[in-house]
Amino acid sequence: MKTGFKLSHRLARGFWVVSSAAALAACAGESLTNSGNPSNPVSTIIVSPVSANVTVDETLQLSAVLRDGNGGPVSGRPISWSTEDGNIATVTPTGLVAGTDTGTATITASSEGKVASATVRVRKKGSVDTLPPPPPPPPPGSVSCLTQAGSTITLTGARSPFDNTSMASNTGIDATTASWTGTDNRTVRYAGGSNVCWSGGRITGLFPDGTSWDAYHDAYSMVIRNSPATVIEGVRIHNYGDGPNFDATGSDGWIVRGNHLSYIHDDCVSNDFGNTGLVDDNLMDGCYNGYSSRSYAGAPDNHTKVVTFRNNLMRLQDMPTGYAAPGHGKFWKLDRNGIDPRLALHDNIFRVDTPGNCCGGIYLIPPAAYLAACSNNIIVWLGAGEFPEPVPSCFTVTRDKSVWDNAVANWKARHPNVGASPAVVAAAR
Repeated sequence: MKTGFKLSHRLARGFWVVSSAAALAACAGESLTNSGNPSNPVSTIIVSPVSANVTVDETLQLSAVLRDGNGGPVSGRPISWSTEDGNIATVTPTGLVAGTDTGTATITASSEGKVASATVRVRKKGSVDTLPPPPPPPPPGSVSCLTQAGSTITLTGARSPFDNTSMASNTGIDATTASWTGTDNRTVRYAGGSNVCWSGGRITGLFPDGTSWDAYHDAYSMVIRNSPATVIEGVRIHNYGDGPNFDATGSDGWIVRGNHLSYIHDDCVSNDFGNTGLVDDNLMDGCYNGYSSRSYAGAPDNHTKVVTFRNNLMRLQDMPTGYAAPGHGKFWKLDRNGIDPRLALHDNIFRVDTPGNCCGGIYLIPPAAYLAACSNNIIVWLGAGEFPEPVPSCFTVTRDKSVWDNAVANWKARHPNVGASPAVVAAAR
């Protein structure tokens, strides 16, 4: 969709939109506490981005935020930067990384005995080689982010919109027996601390067929802002404009995993502010666009960041209304200036039944320049004629619909409580 169009609609509704420059300035000017107070030691370091690609002789600025035991920011403490292998990548005392030779290096920030790292892959200029596949995810349901240390907010029953813009770090929101039904523009919205866990819940829109694309476009099921390393897991979302939407800079390291989305009339996952992230083991069974990373005017250059998709099922669905006409807009909505995060795609299954009907800079398979890594992906093509785009070696195109059907059945069997009614979930606990 057109950048200015989307931005203007958010501004018109008084939504959370600031320029990227203003957002960065706000982060830089965050009110830090407990400066130089040894009685309030550093508890956590958050390095951003946590993974990135650079080419030889290219530089990348890493940042580190210090947090105390309550999740509050801490200033006045020295931060030391080091590199695992200076022959591959060097780092200055301010966190500026420079690629020196091909390979992978771990860059570490430390303060008061606490450490955090970023993985930097250095490639040849013009190279399109790929990173090795990531390790497999844990078995579904075996690990929930609700097990992390921190306070818990429990939501149950039919709810009004949830809105918390000052979330404490390490908060868990247990919404497994909660539900939202309606046409709210911001059904779930949170911002603030790092490592926030949102687990479960059903978000169902009551938009009738024929609802304008503009109305869908402004209907956000989940909006997350300035919450690094947040996790969204086990949510069922149906008939909304967007799925999870990371609506500002400052949310690097987000994870979207084990969710079931359907009839999403704009973007199943929206990352237009260029944060790093992981989309893992989701069933996205009906998207107008699969993933949006269309930077706004004035956005910083985020092309050294990486967003990883692995073990997902994603189907494009023709919608009765769309940006330009009925239909769908393909899987990947990317910035045409090349400044958005690169994509690492592993072990995903995509399904598309018809050609896309919108717009420039949108693809069924990302261009090679956007692929940081790629392996073992399948596209189930059920449209007429040959598949309409070039197919790299890390993709296989098939017309066998059972590949999709069997994968969906398997996913649902492994996630029995995602999408179940709150009463069923409560009885199973």
